[in-house]
Amino acid sequence: MINTTGQPGKAKAHRECFDWLGGELDYLEKWSAQKMMDLCKNDRAKMDDAAERWPVGELAQTKTGQMGLVVDIPSVSKKGKPCLSLLLDGTHVDVVLDDLKKQRRSKKVAA
Repeated sequence: MINTTGQPGKAKAHRECFDWLGGELDYLEKWSAQKMMDLCKNDRAKMDDAAERWPVGELAQTKTGQMGLVVDIPSVSKKGKPCLSLLLDGTHVDVVLDDLKKQRRSKKVAA
């Protein structure tokens, strides 16, 4: 559930989208759909960046120093946070993207 306290526009859009998904509304207004899409714009950008940085089969390092094998594309955790599926010490674990150590990107030299 999205926290829309003190944000009447977001609350109305969220309620309308929720009702539409539940089958209580026949159509969804474009404004409401766009409002909900804008709420998760930053998370979608993080997931796109993670897919570029850590493709399936690459190693990723957590901020605690653990190395894990990326086994799936970025997804959303049960708590609603963008995460990456890693194989850590033989166990499949969903790690929140904010808990991964970002590697410095190498600069591309023009030939």
